[in-house]
Amino acid sequence: MLEAGIAGVAFYLFLVQFFLAPHPFLSPSLFADRNFSVGGLLYAIMGLIMYASLALLAPYLQTLMGYPVVTAGITLAPRGAGLMLAAWICGRVMGKINARLLVGAGFLVGAYALREMTLWTPDVSEPTVMIVGLVQGLSIGFLAIPINIIAFATLPAQIRTQATSIYSLMRNLGSAMGISITGALLQANTQANHALIAEDVNPFRRILQTGAASRIWDIHSAPGIALLNGEVTRQAQIIAYMDDFKLMLVLAVLVVPLLLLVRTSPAQTR
Repeated sequence: MLEAGIAGVAFYLFLVQFFLAPHPFLSPSLFADRNFSVGGLLYAIMGLIMYASLALLAPYLQTLMGYPVVTAGITLAPRGAGLMLAAWICGRVMGKINARLLVGAGFLVGAYALREMTLWTPDVSEPTVMIVGLVQGLSIGFLAIPINIIAFATLPAQIRTQATSIYSLMRNLGSAMGISITGALLQANTQANHALIAEDVNPFRRILQTGAASRIWDIHSAPGIALLNGEVTRQAQIIAYMDDFKLMLVLAVLVVPLLLLVRTSPAQTR
């Protein structure tokens, strides 16, 4: 509550200073520029997808798939390689291809990678994880530079310094919010899915009465019940991860129409 109160007071003071001060520390014209507003939102969504998915992938590989830390790092390395490759390609084609097309392609390629991730189970192969990571890295690389160009294309030169600080803040806010939201949803959905799955786990289930399952998940012993509960939790976590990936997939698709609001006219220099 204390933190919320401080944040509320600070936001109120910001609004008063922004709208009423003769010389506010941020120019109101900054947010009146449509390109910058759209570009800042796109940059925040990019940060959300980039950092939130990475924050989810590491524990997914280590907790559900049993990868050691080093193996998990090697498996995620192609993501960085894809980002560098896409950045190099963007540097070559910028000026020849409309930045809006590159941003749209970046989000759609990222949506494809996230769709593949929604189909994962802990049995997914390491090469598959690496290929999807490479594709996701390509998508992020196709976003960063073109979004920068879009955001600053129509800004007057005298407010670009202010714009740079706010623009960087947008990505940091997006990444922080993405990690927080997906982490909270992961925990909440794991608990909800655990409750739903547990409804069908009872002594009358035939699978728990005969065969190997009845010996491993012996519902008449404490160790067997503990193992069964662990498996239910594991299955609930798998579904919760899929739900997070679906959320980011939807965001990546929904922001694409915002590109229709972007103008491509050169920035004013006065």
